[in-house]
Amino acid sequence: YLEEKAKRKQAEEAGAAVKERQSEAATENAGKGKDAYFPEAAVSAATVIRDAGKPWDGKVKKQEVIKKKTVHRHSPAQLQDLIEKVELRIREQEAMLGWLDKQISIPENQLDLEKSRAMAAEREEYVKTIDSLVQKWEELLEEQDALEAEE
Repeated sequence: YLEEKAKRKQAEEAGAAVKERQSEAATENAGKGKDAYFPEAAVSAATVIRDAGKPWDGKVKKQEVIKKKTVHRHSPAQLQDLIEKVELRIREQEAMLGWLDKQISIPENQLDLEKSRAMAAEREEYVKTIDSLVQKWEELLEEQDALEAEE
């Protein structure tokens, strides 16, 4: 118990030291721009939000920034080919997800906890892959619509 208490105290002291260093860095870098205050802001796609009327408490609140879409120009033939390939991948992933769902529903597979967890993780990966493919497909369709509107 005493060891845990000592560890917690060290962690709290370390946290307080970090906050103090961040506060000092903020005052030293005044007027140098957002990236001088928060170097991680230059790397991530987030902006730093601060209430101007309140003193800074050392915590960085981040808000997602809508990334500007880079317009990839493809020829109409390339675009159609890409759309068909993405649609095929989506159908493949959905078929694999359906098969996996059937495997998950088998009672023997549900009894084995390790196997059940592995299948749940695999299912999650399929869902993420499908979501990213659908997003790519939508972007390609938008590009196709923009191309048709230009013509």
